[in-house]
This record gives sequence, C-alpha cells and structure tokens, in this order.
Amino acid sequence: MSCKLGKCLAGPVLMVAAIGFAVVLSEFILRLFAPQPLLGVEPAFVAREGNELYQLQANLDQVFSVLDGSYRVITSPSGNRGTDPENNCRETDNPHERFVFCGDSFCFGNGVDGEESIPGQVQEMVGDTVEVYNIGQPGYSLPQTAARLQWFLERWGADRAFLLFFTGNDFEDCHPERLGSIWIDDSGAIRVGDETMSGGWREKTYAIRYWLWKNSMLFSLVRRSLANFKSPPVNPAALYQEGFPTNDSLLIKTVETSLDSMAAYCEQFQCDFTVVIIPSHIQADDEWWSGSMEGTNADRWAPQRWLNNWCISRNVGCIDLAPVTLEMGRVAFLPTDRHFTPEGNRNCAEYIVDQMSRQEKEVSGEE
Repeated sequence: MSCKLGKCLAGPVLMVAAIGFAVVLSEFILRLFAPQPLLGVEPAFVAREGNELYQLQANLDQVFSVLDGSYRVITSPSGNRGTDPENNCRETDNPHERFVFCGDSFCFGNGVDGEESIPGQVQEMVGDTVEVYNIGQPGYSLPQTAARLQWFLERWGADRAFLLFFTGNDFEDCHPERLGSIWIDDSGAIRVGDETMSGGWREKTYAIRYWLWKNSMLFSLVRRSLANFKSPPVNPAALYQEGFPTNDSLLIKTVETSLDSMAAYCEQFQCDFTVVIIPSHIQADDEWWSGSMEGTNADRWAPQRWLNNWCISRNVGCIDLAPVTLEMGRVAFLPTDRHFTPEGNRNCAEYIVDQMSRQEKEVSGEE
C-alpha cells in the first residue's frame, strides 16, 4: 500500500520540483542578462498605505540600466526625485519662489538623470532665486497625481504648480478599468484605497504580492504582462476621433474631476496652477502620425483642444509643447522608451520658461 502511495505521490512531487526549478532558473537568467531593473524603475517603488498611491523608495541613489542606456535616480526622504523643501513657504518667510512639477514618468524623467528632466532643466534656467521640486511618479494616473499634489501643498506649499499632462496615456489611464483602487465616488471626490482590503486574507495576499513585486524580476514581468492583458484594449486612433474625449462619459468624468481637484488645491493653498501639455510621439512626427493613423479620420490635435478649452473655462494657465516637439521631431524622444531625451527635456524647459515670462509680461501690461 505504501509503495502504491509513494508511486502516486512521485509524479506530483517531481512536477512541483520541476516547476520550482524552472522558476528559480528563470529568475536567475533575468537577473543575469535582462536590463536591471527589467521594467525601468518599477522595483524601486514603495507602496504607501496598502493601496495604489505608491511612491519612489526614499533616499534612493541607484543607477538603472535600460535599453536606451543608463540613468541615475536620487530620491528624497519623502520619495521625490531630488530633494524636499526645508519648510512650508506659507508658514515661514521663504526668500525664494517655489515651483512644483507633478505628473507621471515624463515629469519624473524616465531614462535621464534628475538634472536632465524637465523640472531639473527649469531649475538650471531660473537660477537660485526659485526652488523647483519634482514630485512626478512613473506610472501615475491623474487621480494619483492629484493626491500627490495635495499632499505636497499641504506639507510644504508652493507659489506655482505645473501639471505635465502627457496626451499619449493620461486620458486613457483614467479609464475606470485601469484605475484599480483609485476611483471617483458619487459625490465627485477622488477616493484612494479599497476598504475591503484591510484585515484578513486580502491584506496578507497583498503583502505577499508586494514582497514578490519588490524582490522578483520574474514576478514583475508576469504582473506587467497580466496587467496589459487585463487592461481594456487601447486603440491609438481613439484619442483623436471627433468628439473625444467627451464621448466617453466615465473617462471624462475622472479626467475633469482630477483636473478640477488640482485647480482647487492650488486655489486653497494660494498657488498658481498651469497645465503643460506634452504631445505623444506620434503627434510629433509626420511619418509616425501617418503610419499610426492611416485609414482613420483621426484629428491630430483633439486632445490639445479639449485641454486648452478646459484651461480657458477654469481660468487656468496652459502651455502646449507641440511647437517644440514638432520642430524637433523624432530626436526629442528616446529610440526605445519614447520618453524625452535630455535635449528634448531641455528644449521643453526653455519653452516653459519663455512662456512663463511672456504670460507675466502680459499680466503686468508690458506687452
């Protein structure tokens, strides 16, 4: 009887052992040969409060190797790229003007060193009379960015806040199926976290998944692949169809609520608010555009018009970087990653500073 039982168990045991060996071997191969980290800076993230309002790991100083080269990431004790302010400029006599830039990976500066990001380049151009802070977090949606901006303004304050809005995915990332545990409730407020996740087996499951996410490149790869598979299919032409994005009521409600929240936070904390529109790479190059939109009735600048109209209706500043990217074309973008090159960031920063100067002169009546 015991022999028969041993034979019955041998098969499953060998199968489990083979699977375990394959997993360990795959992890070893990824760590040995794949770019480190495999998925950009994602393994450097740290979750906050058990939900999707993650932030960069605090006090990080690490060089990341990706397909387009390597870049250094230095973070503050609060998980911002660069440094944190020393005080709240609304509670103390701060001698310098304070700018804060918020957004996703284009604000953070994927693929480039911190001083080569748009906020870093702006800091160099405006000099020591202005403090510039970069609170961009790779992968953030607009509700996440709104929550991050509120957190910064409550803690440190600012004189001007800039939202870097990337038309390539900031609209579609507000699709309800992509927001996860961040959503808009019936009152129109942004909610973060899933109350059903606190306590019990779901919290333990989250802790296990998070540990694997932080420590296993294989798990990160599988997780990203499954996330892309589960996400609603994205038709590149959908962004540029007549009526977009107002023809998607759920998506536009999230976008508008997020933007309205950021504008309200800035008004509450006496901070000027400006939306900086970053075109997608397919908008920036005629060949990319025609190749992606062939056979469609796509409207190339529909997202920009909607954002500009929102800014006008809310009396919010708006800077469209389309002139910069159209002039530079493909050289503004990294070959594989499609984020801005250092030169692309520098030209965008120059345009932002120039537009700020023009707007200030218009307000003062000099022009």
